[in-house]
Amino acid sequence: RPLQSALLLQLTEAGLGYSSVIIVSTSIILASVLLGEELSLPTSFTVISVVAALRFPLAMLPRAISALLEANVSIKRLDQWLMQRDASLAKVVPRAPSMGEGRKSSLVKRRERAGDSR
Repeated sequence: RPLQSALLLQLTEAGLGYSSVIIVSTSIILASVLLGEELSLPTSFTVISVVAALRFPLAMLPRAISALLEANVSIKRLDQWLMQRDASLAKVVPRAPSMGEGRKSSLVKRRERAGDSR
């Protein structure tokens, strides 16, 4: 059932995509005639050519928006993964000793062994 509805949607989209130039051009010309504008052959061809030129960019707009949304989701997932990885590494890596704590220099150790407390 979901496969049939997806196929029907895809067929409808393809049909509208191919016939959109004709539908939009006819609608614009019909609206201009109904509004009382003078219909001439150069005007009709201009309308058809402009609509045909806009067909590809307008068809790509939904795909571009979809790609941007998918990229945003991917970036968020990658960020979460990297933050989890950083958190797990922070638990594993021991904290380095700061100045004055932790290791003593070999000179201090020798003096302590020799009993010299300078």
